[in-house]
Amino acid sequence: MDPATFEPTVQIRDGVVGSRVAEAVTAIKAAHFAMDATGKTLADTPLPMVRWVLSKDFEADVRAFLSADADASFHADRVGGRVAAKTMSDANGGYVIFVNGEFLADGEAQAETPTLVFLMLHELAHVLQYATREGSTYEHSSSPGSIGRALHNTARYAIDEWRADDLAYFLLPHLAVVTDIETGQPTPASAVHTDNIGYLATMEDVTRQLYPRLRDRVQDYRIHHISLEQLVDELVTETFSLVVFVAHWHALCQALGAEDPWAIGDLSSPAVNLYLRPMWTPILEAINALPKIPSRVDAAAGEPELLDAAVEAIQLFLAALGIAIDHLGGMQEYVHVDAPS
Repeated sequence: MDPATFEPTVQIRDGVVGSRVAEAVTAIKAAHFAMDATGKTLADTPLPMVRWVLSKDFEADVRAFLSADADASFHADRVGGRVAAKTMSDANGGYVIFVNGEFLADGEAQAETPTLVFLMLHELAHVLQYATREGSTYEHSSSPGSIGRALHNTARYAIDEWRADDLAYFLLPHLAVVTDIETGQPTPASAVHTDNIGYLATMEDVTRQLYPRLRDRVQDYRIHHISLEQLVDELVTETFSLVVFVAHWHALCQALGAEDPWAIGDLSSPAVNLYLRPMWTPILEAINALPKIPSRVDAAAGEPELLDAAVEAIQLFLAALGIAIDHLGGMQEYVHVDAPS
């Protein structure tokens, strides 16, 4: 299939990102054809219409778009900082990408920054991911219980974020330039030129705080200071934010060329070897076993096993905290709480 026929419609509102959107779309299309080593293409999955919306009240706009009964709890605060954008399907079979206005303080001038170019590439990668999975059945959790579904969603989200980051870092040097401090000449931008570099310092803070905080919360339940429902709700919510943050952090470290991301900075907290590294390593191995942009055929064949491996790794993370979850059939789940590692 000729990539030239793989053409979406891109609508810009308020002149948010100018011609960079068209360039980013072209790069995403080209990357798909270049990186799919199996020779398969998404001939049956063209990129749909994409609308970009600059939002001055990001959280409220996203909630309104989703509708109150869909995801009224959406918020932009996550481990690692504020959410910069969110991609969602619309009623017409296309996608809307809300860009958080906090990240576009200088308006049109910001369209040339490596951070915004990265953001566009990242969100367009999500569009490709969602279009590939449209109509699939493997996206549903094998466990109908609320905890099982939450862990499945955590796995799916983290995998998508890592893949979108990985593709965006790969394409960034082809679309963004910076001025070399020594020569004064333009040079291709890279991960180090984006605001994402702040993940490195945040990771140090996260690991320092994680070990005592989560352990103490489990102990709060064991001495009857909080209910089991409160403990589970807090751990499920924090696990989501934590796993997704680790995905972003690792993708950055890989883009920076780190052979061992866990050796960057001060990651001496016991949380690293007790919880985070054992959790993320099998997830990454499962991700790397599939094409970075899987075709529908590849996705249908490999994604269920990938998701199962990721959920199992997250369950092991919770088990290290003393939380074991058993599916008893139907909607019933049994939660056993023991002393954390």
